[in-house]
Amino acid sequence: GSGWKIVASFEGKFPDRIKQLPLDRHFDLNNVKRIVLEADGYQPYLISPEKGLKSLIKGVLEMAKEPSRLCVEEVHRVLLDIVNATANGTPGLGRYPPFKREIITIASNALDTFKSDAKKMVVALVDMERAFVPPQHFIRLVQRRMERQRREEEVKTKSSKKAQDAEQAMMNKEQAKSSKDKSNQQDKDTKEGPNLQVAGPGGEITAGYLLKKSAKNNEWSKRWFVLNEKSGKLGYTKKQEERHFRGVIVLEECNLEEIEEEELSKTSKDSKKANGAEKGPSLVFKITNRVAYKTVLKAHSAVVLKAESMADKIEWVKKIKGIIQSKGGSVKSSNTPEGGSMRQSHSDGSLDTMARRPADPEEELRWMSQEVRGYVEAVLNSLAANVPKAIVLCQVEKAKEDMLNQLYSSISSQSNARIEELLQEDHNAKRRREKAQKQSTLLSKLTRQLSVHDNRAAAASYSDDTSGPESGPQSPGQSGEDWRSAFSAAANGSADRSSSQNESRSRSADSRGRRYENGDANGANSGSRRTPNRLPPAPPKY
Repeated sequence: GSGWKIVASFEGKFPDRIKQLPLDRHFDLNNVKRIVLEADGYQPYLISPEKGLKSLIKGVLEMAKEPSRLCVEEVHRVLLDIVNATANGTPGLGRYPPFKREIITIASNALDTFKSDAKKMVVALVDMERAFVPPQHFIRLVQRRMERQRREEEVKTKSSKKAQDAEQAMMNKEQAKSSKDKSNQQDKDTKEGPNLQVAGPGGEITAGYLLKKSAKNNEWSKRWFVLNEKSGKLGYTKKQEERHFRGVIVLEECNLEEIEEEELSKTSKDSKKANGAEKGPSLVFKITNRVAYKTVLKAHSAVVLKAESMADKIEWVKKIKGIIQSKGGSVKSSNTPEGGSMRQSHSDGSLDTMARRPADPEEELRWMSQEVRGYVEAVLNSLAANVPKAIVLCQVEKAKEDMLNQLYSSISSQSNARIEELLQEDHNAKRRREKAQKQSTLLSKLTRQLSVHDNRAAAASYSDDTSGPESGPQSPGQSGEDWRSAFSAAANGSADRSSSQNESRSRSADSRGRRYENGDANGANSGSRRTPNRLPPAPPKY
């Protein structure tokens, strides 16, 4: 049958359409970053951006609806072909074209209903996967992220272990020199004073260069910063000549924290140098938002700045601290004990204790994208296995079980007049049947007439053998006339039926009379070709 076409659709075309979905375009890093930013509004490395990732999953799974509908349409076309082939192959159904058309129409309408139910079912399967994403997936996402970071740190530690001894020796040699250089630089900066520009009627505007740490590559960039103590805003430009700020920090909503440079070092070499050398004064300070999930500048949750000298740092921190403390903000110094720093971080909303910021946020986002893509591909594989089951249930099985009931109920609900119209025989078939019946009647009639003429010819031959040629009742020319009259009578049909029957009866009577006469006159020839008439056997005696 045509069942192989349905199987081919399930195992070939439908899985191929699922595999051809443009997943690469949806899981592109820029697209993932845009969706996460629009949905959650914070950076993805803080916590798992569940809302954004769910939005991404829903958008990708939505594309699975169209291949599912196309699979339903293909199965529907195969079932329609089966109905038409069955109707055309049923013996005798072609004699009643109205009835045949009615049956095909009823079956097609039933298949349309089954198709509609199947489409609703497959769309519901996709929506079911879109509506509920297991929360364990996001829990495992965070767990795998932490495990991956731990493994990376272990690999880095093992790779740097061999170089630690050599580095330790070099640091011991440079320790005295480094300590001396730092103390000299500190004295020099203190004597020179701050290298800042002050403007405004009351000196409320302060401007100068600061080093800003990039969130992407962890590099320092020199920027021109302008502090307005009256408005409580700190803006910066790339160059001093620019008149439009590239970013503005509202200090009234922020906290200030002085941090050590060792906290920013990412390599083991920097860490070892920092631990081996004597700690000098730090030129770095950090500005964060009071609310944990809010940003300070653009999409950044924290801004790390570094002064060019200790005098510049003291002046910047003094003025920024005055603005923040006047609005109820908190300021943490670098010499705060570890326990106090931790307690303060809980109260001021610092994000350092909530989640450790990875070295590369884009790399973290790329890992999230890969994890989500793996989940989506698993769901698509599940749909590729379950959608055919729904189609078989809603279309194939219903066509096998409910189609006959649909035909019976639909035909039984028709009126008697409508049923009579449906049972009208095809005119061409009716004409062919009547022609065949007429030909059969004529053939049987001709056969009877030929048998009569055979008897007459046999009788004439017997008469010629006994009485000679001159005493024969008929000549060959007359026998040919009898044949022609028989065929013409058969061709004329029923109009000359009675006359030909009378003629044949009279001729057969004459022939029988002649046979009897010849039998009485020629008793000596009783053993000829003609078998004498036999009397019926006597009845049995009891």
